[in-house]
Amino acid sequence: MNKKKILLVDDDRPIIKAYSEGLEQAGFDTTIAYDGKEAMEAIKKEVPDLILLDMIMPIMGGEAVLNELEKSNLFSKIPVIVVTNSVTEVDMVKRKNYEVAGYFVKSDTSLELLIQAVQKALHQHRVDD
Repeated sequence: MNKKKILLVDDDRPIIKAYSEGLEQAGFDTTIAYDGKEAMEAIKKEVPDLILLDMIMPIMGGEAVLNELEKSNLFSKIPVIVVTNSVTEVDMVKRKNYEVAGYFVKSDTSLELLIQAVQKALHQHRVDD
C-alpha cells in the first residue's frame, strides 16, 4: 500500500517538525514547504494527497495558496486543512467559503487531533471520488 503524501506548509519550523514527525509515525509521507511559494512549487512537482496549510507566512501566505488552488481547480483533487495561530484567519477562511476539509487553531489542537483530522479528510476524499 502506498503511503499518503502530506504537504506541510508553515514557516514555524518547530511546529512543522513536530507535525512531520507525528504524521510520519502515523504512516504518512511528508513534504515540507516554509511558505506558499515553496508549496506551489512542491504541488507542481508532485500533487500531494492532502495539504496542511498555515495562513500567515512570508513571501506567499495561505490565502494566496487557497486562491491559487481554487483557480487551478485543485481543491477537487487535494483536501486542504488550515492550521493557523489566528482565530481571525480561521474566520476569514470560513467567510470566504474556501472548500477546505477543516480548520484548526494551533494552540487549541493536539497532534493526535490533527492526525485524526488528516485521516478523516483523506477517507472522505477517497469516498467522494
